Amino acid sequence: HRDVLQEDYRGLHYLLGEDAFNDFARAYLLAWPPDSYTLRNLGNHIAQFANDYAHFPAGLEAVARELARFELAFIDVFDGADTPSLELERVESLKPEDWSRARLIVHPLLRLFEFDYRVDELRTAGHDGAEPCEVTPEPVCVALWRAADLRVSYRPIDRGELLMLTAMRDGAALVQACDHAAGAVAAAQRDTFADQLQGWF
Repeated sequence: HRDVLQEDYRGLHYLLGEDAFNDFARAYLLAWPPDSYTLRNLGNHIAQFANDYAHFPAGLEAVARELARFELAFIDVFDGADTPSLELERVESLKPEDWSRARLIVHPLLRLFEFDYRVDELRTAGHDGAEPCEVTPEPVCVALWRAADLRVSYRPIDRGELLMLTAMRDGAALVQACDHAAGAVAAAQRDTFADQLQGWF
């Protein structure tokens, strides 16, 4: 069970180190013993448990909790039900005036995050077996999704892109979502917002 948790939470293992991760995994399994026939569900409560866990190494409490929440999302995204993609023919059939009313439905397996630490980099470092490094606060927005090849992918995104996607996910029409993102852009960047928007799409 501990090995399964290490495999699913490579970034957390990388961050904490062997001994501290073992202590955390043992405490978690005692608090939430396996109750499912599948090991897929072993870490279902790990983010909740991490929020109350009082024995993370000093200075790593906040980043460890963010990392547990981020890595838990990989399980649901990997196993989640797929939905049909938007067909290119449908897009090509739209008239220019149709776009003012267009509503794009965000794929249900897209996850959007705002973190105070670069948990995306920690996850990658844990996967690659990198040497431990110092962790300092650095805010980041991250998108997580399952690609067509069934691999779970993630990347940092601009905060404006996060706001646009969040608005679309919550039901806003395309133009409304773009306006929402534009409203958050600093005045000095508004001249280049159109180029940013094109880059996001």
